[in-house]
Amino acid sequence: MSWNANKICTALTFALWFSIACKGANAMQFDCPVIEDTQPGYFQIFDGPPADKISLMAESGDSVHGFWSKLSYVYDKGREINIQCAYLDGQTRKFIIEKRIDFCSYEVDSTNYAHVSCR
Repeated sequence: MSWNANKICTALTFALWFSIACKGANAMQFDCPVIEDTQPGYFQIFDGPPADKISLMAESGDSVHGFWSKLSYVYDKGREINIQCAYLDGQTRKFIIEKRIDFCSYEVDSTNYAHVSCR
């Protein structure tokens, strides 16, 4: 069997698609929940519990979308990533990410609710 340029491009395209699909399949989704009688204020990602106040700044981002990378050092230190959703009435909701992750991205929708995906 000879490999011509068409076959090589097809094989490489499939390999790239498969790699992207597998990464997406391993992603974990965290959505700040809707709470009746209040509105979302903001969300933060922490190195450890929010009470420790080690908030992580997005590597790149704005008020609508962004990301953090190289997060695995948190797990190397024996801690976990925490996501906290804060609401205008002072309530908070927290997600603890026990499974080792290295990357999180976020998107804030038109109603100001945050959607975070980590892998």
